[in-house]
Amino acid sequence: PRYFMSVGDWSVNIWEEEEKTPIIKTRYHPSYLTDGCWAPNRPGLFFVTRRDGWLDIWDYFYRQNEVALSHKVADASLTCLKLNTVTGSSQIGVSHPNVGKYCAIGDSDGTITLLELCPSLYESQPKEKDVIDEIFKREKQKESALKRQRVAAELKRAAQAKDSEKQKASQVKDLDSSKRETMVKEADDAFHSCID
Repeated sequence: PRYFMSVGDWSVNIWEEEEKTPIIKTRYHPSYLTDGCWAPNRPGLFFVTRRDGWLDIWDYFYRQNEVALSHKVADASLTCLKLNTVTGSSQIGVSHPNVGKYCAIGDSDGTITLLELCPSLYESQPKEKDVIDEIFKREKQKESALKRQRVAAELKRAAQAKDSEKQKASQVKDLDSSKRETMVKEADDAFHSCID
């Protein structure tokens, strides 16, 4: 529950509730993304629909740098998707073996396509939740370290800018002082030559 996903433009961002920047960002997709959702039983699996009619499936349990599966669903732009889930208080304690087995995808032509997914896409893998939790924790730590480095670099730049401003002010003051001394000396010399 601490992690959530946002889909926008050409990439997917995974966030942690305490961070102000995404902890994971997918590579850019070849087409504009329109919708996405987590698999209900697989913590490392999520689905993304694209404007060019393709469905992309990311499986962070197996690999994190590329799409695990792409499937052409329609020639029209895909607009939304929903996986079958079980909700409601009447379902507490009831076992449902096929949660996440079916995926409904809507497109801009008004067509709904129902896909039946293979078991590897809806059945949880052994220790998957622990592995995904470790991946997300590692990415959060990496993002926190990068944030600390950015803050330190900004503080260093600010200190350097302040030092350079002080140096410039000191140089201007020295220049003004030397100009004043030169002007006083010239005036004193002119005064003495007038008297002589």
